[in-house]
Amino acid sequence: MELCCIIPNENWDIFQTLEGEGLNPHLFKGYMEGTFPTIDGGIISDLPIDTHYFIRNWEFGGGLTNTGMATIVCGMHGEKLKPKKVFTKGHLSNKIHAEFETAYGHLITSTKSGSISTVYYYLAFIHDSVSVQSKTVWEGPITSIPHKLYLFEPAINTAYKKSNEYHCRRALYIKGE
Repeated sequence: MELCCIIPNENWDIFQTLEGEGLNPHLFKGYMEGTFPTIDGGIISDLPIDTHYFIRNWEFGGGLTNTGMATIVCGMHGEKLKPKKVFTKGHLSNKIHAEFETAYGHLITSTKSGSISTVYYYLAFIHDSVSVQSKTVWEGPITSIPHKLYLFEPAINTAYKKSNEYHCRRALYIKGE
C-alpha cells in the first residue's frame, strides 16, 4: 500500500517542493506524481489545492506446494474494481497481478489454509496533513464468514482460490473479468 498524489501541472518549483518533502516525484507530460515515504503521510499545505490524493494497492499472491497467500482489492461493498494496470508479462508467479488507485476500499487476504483477514482502508485529512487509516473488519476461518459480510463472499472466496492456485500468474478479481 502506498499513499500517492497527482498534481495536474509541470511546475518545477512544486517538483522541488515534492523532493524536499521526500515524496519521490516523477514528471510526466501535463502532470507530476509523488509517492509519500510512508502511509502515515505528511504535511500537504505546500501542495496546490487541486492535488489529487489516492492509495495505491495491488492484487497479488498465489499458492505454492505447501503454502500460499493472496490479497484481493475490492470496493466498499465487496465489488470488483477497475485496475489502473494489469500485469501480463514477465515473471508473474505469485507476484503483483493488478494495480489499483482508490481513496478507500477493502483488502481481503487469505492463506492457503483459509485464514481470512478483511481490512477497510481510507484517506484521512486532518488539518494540513493526509494519511492512510485502516481498520480490521473481520479475521477468521473461511468456514465461518459472518452474515454481515455476505456482500464480500465473492471477494473472500476469490482470495482463497488465488491463495491455492499454484504459481498464480493472473489477476482474478478485477472489473471486466
